[in-house]
Amino acid sequence: MPRPEQDNWKPVEVARLLALVETERRYYQELFAALPVPAAVLDDQVALVAVNREFRRRFNLEYQELGRLRLPDLLPSPILDEAAARIIDGRETRAEASVEVGLREPRTYRVALQRTQGWQDGDTSEILLTVEETTAVDAPAAPAVPAPLTAWTLDPQAEAFLWVCPECEQRLGIPEGAWQSVSVWAETRVHPADRERYLGFYRETLLRDGHGVLEYRLYDGGAGPHRVREFVTRGGDGRFHGITLDTTTDERAHRRDRERAKREALERLSGRLAHVANNLLMIISGYSEELMEDLTEEDPRRTDVEEIIRASARLAGLTTQLTGFARPSPPAAGSFSWQQVIPLLQPGAPPDDSGWLIEGSAPSLTQFVQEIRRASKAFCPPGEAPAVSLVESAEPGYVDIQITLPGLTPQAADTLFEPFSGPREGPDPPLGAAAYISPLETAGMAVDLDPAEAIIVIRAQARRSGHSAVAEPEPDASDPAPSGPTVLLVEDEDGIRSLIEKALTRAGYQVFSAPWAEEALSLAQKLEKPAELLISDIVMPGAGGREVAEQLRARWPALRVLFISGHHDDSVLQQQIVSGRAAGVTLLLRKPFTLNELLSSVETLLGRQRAAGAGAP
Repeated sequence: MPRPEQDNWKPVEVARLLALVETERRYYQELFAALPVPAAVLDDQVALVAVNREFRRRFNLEYQELGRLRLPDLLPSPILDEAAARIIDGRETRAEASVEVGLREPRTYRVALQRTQGWQDGDTSEILLTVEETTAVDAPAAPAVPAPLTAWTLDPQAEAFLWVCPECEQRLGIPEGAWQSVSVWAETRVHPADRERYLGFYRETLLRDGHGVLEYRLYDGGAGPHRVREFVTRGGDGRFHGITLDTTTDERAHRRDRERAKREALERLSGRLAHVANNLLMIISGYSEELMEDLTEEDPRRTDVEEIIRASARLAGLTTQLTGFARPSPPAAGSFSWQQVIPLLQPGAPPDDSGWLIEGSAPSLTQFVQEIRRASKAFCPPGEAPAVSLVESAEPGYVDIQITLPGLTPQAADTLFEPFSGPREGPDPPLGAAAYISPLETAGMAVDLDPAEAIIVIRAQARRSGHSAVAEPEPDASDPAPSGPTVLLVEDEDGIRSLIEKALTRAGYQVFSAPWAEEALSLAQKLEKPAELLISDIVMPGAGGREVAEQLRARWPALRVLFISGHHDDSVLQQQIVSGRAAGVTLLLRKPFTLNELLSSVETLLGRQRAAGAGAP
């Protein structure tokens, strides 16, 4: 009995068929994404399924919002809701409608709806929606934003362009006269490293398959190449019809999003690691100090304990860097002159009289460039170093600070922004440029690494005149009155709690300790007199240190509080302590700290001098 026809399919044939389907899908998805008008796909509940770039730009949407929005959230109109319902349930015989929608803004929209089959499930209905803005008479017209898309037709035998859309210069920055032939285009417009692949695509792939997608770098005669993606298919007339789509902005945004996601994951890991390490370091260094005090000067074991203390100090320095990486300090942001900062970024560079004033953080930018120079020693050729330059961005109101990286390898590019990835210049590796990316972005400066071009681009707002100043808040300092030596200590790490209790008792304080919040609150109810100071870890199992402080202050308004923390997420609390009502009566001491630092913080809060001989070693 012969086998069914479908059983004769070979795996390679199935793979080719699936690849063809995937290519076609990408082709039409990219066409949809690049449409110069706002377009969206709605499901049968009028929820957003997909939107193109112009739709996201017009309605200021983020990717994570798409799954939560419905058509009435964006265009509230009973008439539009009724039209969509009629199309979905089939009451609209033409399967399409056009509706005028007026909003509170001085403009209206013409919304076109058309029923289509579902992409994933042909039995379901979806709506293709397009939006055309109709500006009212008394409203200023919005500036036209050209779509980064150019259509063209090519004769495959002569390899000559027969037609190019008239907007090509506006959209890609290349005049119609430059579109002559495949060979001329490859020689004058394609990046040298991509020319062979470009010619192979047009002379082999397209002639064999009849369609395809190509990505390469394109020169428009400006400051540098930008990335494009071309979709080409053979028409019924035998000619190739294609579109060239500028993907530079999208690729930079996607690459920046990937770097940001990786950095955020590293920041979270660094914070957790530093939190645990700081607790252990407190135990190691604290008990080492205790041992040193008990050993005589002639005891040979002092050398061993000193070595433990030195190793603990080195590790404490690394965890301090990790904590700073996970919890970057807010940068000093504002306007700064490029003429003043260029000698710091590029020693020996000629003066710059362009007059650019840049919005951002000059200290963070300077530190970032210095760290990049230090890291580049691992891959830069001898005698070469990164160079810094400023060019006016294609985006109005912005400039691009470009850092060229000679000799950058793909391996070095993958680790350039990772902590401790640079060369060592001492006993321990430096944290590196990773510490300054978040401060730069917080100050409004976008950081992008282009490994193919071996440059870092920092985009910042800029202007040629004017200035701005950031006023520093003045702390509301109060003069704490001296009080008694009763201390309530809350710390869930047994070794740290025992060490602090011993140091405070030796210094003359009466200490009541508890391992967690609930026991501390119960202990407070049993005290004969109010505690004058609460020392509490911030992050503990159950209720945290802030909750303990709030409840005890409601009972004892004069209570002073010393928070201790090795956690990375306490920057908000630090700001509240410095500038809020807690100034002068609350302090934050970050782990790891020495016993002397602990006692000094306690004395500052209580206004009490340490008794002679009561100090920690």
